[in-house]
Amino acid sequence: MSGVTTRSGNQIDLAVTGVTIRSDTLRANAMHDSVAIPVDSVAQVSVRGFSARNTAGLAVGLGAAGLLALILFSLSNLGSIQ
Repeated sequence: MSGVTTRSGNQIDLAVTGVTIRSDTLRANAMHDSVAIPVDSVAQVSVRGFSARNTAGLAVGLGAAGLLALILFSLSNLGSIQ
């Protein structure tokens, strides 16, 4: 779990681990404190997940940047080789 939006519109960021529901109360670690939220006050729960498309895009972008750096480095050294 990554966060909760209450019925009043407040957004609370939560730690991913350690979220429990006991006696109709959601208990979790927030950014700097622990929180207890009545379940009937929760409007929405947000969960962060793994995105294969974003990860693949990052890998392609880093690969292209590395290739460009290698090409520029090679071109800059052409004049110094004799």
